[in-house]
Amino acid sequence: MKIAILGAGIVGITSAYMLAKRGHQVLLIDKGEPGQGGSFANGGQLSYNYSTPIANPSVFTQLPKIILGLDPAFRVYPSLDLDFYRWGLKFLSACSPTQVATSKIAMLALGRHTKIELAEILHTVGDELDFGFDYQGRAGKLNVYSDEAALMQASKNNHCVLWDRAELIKKMPALENNKNIVGGLWDQEEDSGDCYKLCQSLVNYMQKNLKVELLSHHKITAIHHDGEKITSLSTDKSVNKSIDKTISENDKHPKQSTEAISINADAYVNCLGPQSTKLLKSINIHLPIYPMKGYSVTVPATNDCPFVSITDVKNRVVFCKLGDRLRVAGFAEFSGYSATIKPERIESILASAKAFMPTIGDYDTVLDQWCGLRPATPDSLPVVGATQYENLFLNTGHGMLGWSHALATATLLSNMIDKTPQPFAASFYSPKRF
Repeated sequence: MKIAILGAGIVGITSAYMLAKRGHQVLLIDKGEPGQGGSFANGGQLSYNYSTPIANPSVFTQLPKIILGLDPAFRVYPSLDLDFYRWGLKFLSACSPTQVATSKIAMLALGRHTKIELAEILHTVGDELDFGFDYQGRAGKLNVYSDEAALMQASKNNHCVLWDRAELIKKMPALENNKNIVGGLWDQEEDSGDCYKLCQSLVNYMQKNLKVELLSHHKITAIHHDGEKITSLSTDKSVNKSIDKTISENDKHPKQSTEAISINADAYVNCLGPQSTKLLKSINIHLPIYPMKGYSVTVPATNDCPFVSITDVKNRVVFCKLGDRLRVAGFAEFSGYSATIKPERIESILASAKAFMPTIGDYDTVLDQWCGLRPATPDSLPVVGATQYENLFLNTGHGMLGWSHALATATLLSNMIDKTPQPFAASFYSPKRF
């Protein structure tokens, strides 16, 4: 079967890999280069055991602080976009204890299966990838707390090991000068790695070894259908076609016209993240996905930098060692579809990093600063499933956890297309839940 995948971030690329290794012919289409959108410079943590949806009952107590712009990690800007307010109402509805419990189960299933699939990739094709992706297997993750009550509450519903301040400093000397820290929760099972590097490696491997073709710098502008079947795609590129190949003595240049590129396939998979909604609306598919902007800064790591990834829970800032680099990431900003970097966000991340762990990075040497639009759903679960069109499927809406959940949803998607049994319940992620 020939399958066109719309979007070449980590979700689209892993979907292409899962389908191609089963023998399908795959066309991977992206408006830019693979992995250069929301996958480019994320926090680096592979959080398999993370199971806290953004929508939860605590939001109601935090809401005044968020609205007033006093929350250290969240920013919500006034908007005239009605889709944002529709999304917001669904988000508040998803804060119910019943929905939170469902989301926790579904998030854990995705994380744990991604761990299995990544291990399989490393075992079967790891040596054939063009270059590594700064992978740290079982490097672990440490959540560090500055509030005793918050630490105790988190430890009640967590499989992690509780470290008090003394134990924490003993394990992580770089935290010694931070007098606000009271303790932490240690999870040995988590990994880390550079999402963008894996995107590049997998695409290169697939083009050499599998039936995968990459069509980069082609933005999908339209999806065409005939009744309940998708017939083709159009992109923003065009090709020159000769109208008359006969060249007269007086006209050495044949007449030309432009013809839009039409892409045809047996099946289509939308992995366009926050750009999914506008395109799908044109064919009467309405998804509650809204862009949540995140930021990161990458600096040289020092000898003090630990291999374990660390989260400053109070400020929701992530620290992750990637080779000889330190990635510091944070913020959840709702400001529409603009991917413009706000300098004050970068400054805030750097200031927070210097205050929290001043010796683990050369913060005066910024190697890269980035922001990306993460496709957020109200219940923090991705959208994976069939649509009203018999040959159009969705794999999108991963929010902050695309890196941690992509391989699992790629498996679910591939099994749906091939009509094979699922490794765990796929109904959690169905677009029909909305």
